Amino acid sequence: AEPMYVVYDKRRNRVFVGDRANNKVVVFNANSYDVETSITVGQGVFHMWADRLGKQLWVNNDVDNTTSVINLRTLQVITTVPTPADLVSMGGKPHDVFLGPLGRIAYVSIVGVAGASDYVVQFNTRTFEETGRAAVGKDTHLSIPLVNNYLYVPCQNSDEVYVLNRFNMELVKTISVPGAHGAIMTT
Repeated sequence: AEPMYVVYDKRRNRVFVGDRANNKVVVFNANSYDVETSITVGQGVFHMWADRLGKQLWVNNDVDNTTSVINLRTLQVITTVPTPADLVSMGGKPHDVFLGPLGRIAYVSIVGVAGASDYVVQFNTRTFEETGRAAVGKDTHLSIPLVNNYLYVPCQNSDEVYVLNRFNMELVKTISVPGAHGAIMTT
């Protein structure tokens, strides 16, 4: 009833589609589009992203303020990561999600936070613990190219792209881009 974002796992030739209305991620065979299975996740399925090594799929659930982490091999939920409580208490909700090129670090944008900034929170993909965060502009999306150490954070309501060091979350610079939204960075 309400399909959300799509992720393709080329290692296993599967397409993952968020089913927001039913709190599931539906798994399709990429050749036939036959449904292989569906995976129950949190309420409010929204943005999702898989690492390039085919290990994990991170799915933001913006109603219950969590992120479901799915093992791409077994198609089982590994864990559910809560959005940091201090950001939720200020109105924040998980929005976009992106995994680093080697799948060791995940980044979740938190939008709707009261005040001048939204946030990007960094997580370790083995321990699922928060390892860093950065205040950024409003209405954030995320992107990482393969060949540098930067996390690009388009902030639509701030008309800027924040460029962060993706390892220590320090601000490198901001780039003025009116209406900056989702982006993919090429080499």
